[in-house]
Amino acid sequence: MGAEWINIKETGQLYLEKILVSFDIPILFVCTNFEKKRFLCLNIDEESGKTVIAEINNNLLLFMLRNEITMESVFRKAEKGVVIIADYNGETEKIDTCLVNANEISADFLPKKGAYFEFSNKTITDYIAHLRKELIDVVLEQLFEAKSYTIQSNGIFNSFGVDTVGSFECGKLSAKETGKKCLYNVSDSDKMIA
Repeated sequence: MGAEWINIKETGQLYLEKILVSFDIPILFVCTNFEKKRFLCLNIDEESGKTVIAEINNNLLLFMLRNEITMESVFRKAEKGVVIIADYNGETEKIDTCLVNANEISADFLPKKGAYFEFSNKTITDYIAHLRKELIDVVLEQLFEAKSYTIQSNGIFNSFGVDTVGSFECGKLSAKETGKKCLYNVSDSDKMIA
């Protein structure tokens, strides 16, 4: 984990993972918490440190970093539909927070509408590669009134854990729930061993 940043009740302790844009201080950056959740953070006031924090998933972050979606839309698509506004209170010497509906937050608190990330250097390229390594594509499909999960290998992973109860398919092999948690090992492109 990176350096400690802030500890707020909504997220727990946040650790700086990657600074995406900075001047004298980080402006747009990514943090993680102890649960490995990711948060995109935008410092909107350098003096007070007022920051908009949005819990995001790897896909959204990758889409933004590859200029497939705008920076503003990532905040608007925050997990659970809310963003956190964190502001340092000099009188109490504590960080005040409030939750705001991601679709209703003022445009003044977000990157300019229609603006893409558009930065590219080795650090960003390496970070994109790091994020891609963490992804497993699971596509939910409707099949004869029963749901199945198609797991598409990205060529990087060979094992992953599944916490949900259900039935999973990969090629011609189907694995039913074998307990409260299963570990699946993808040994090649045609088989899945549970």
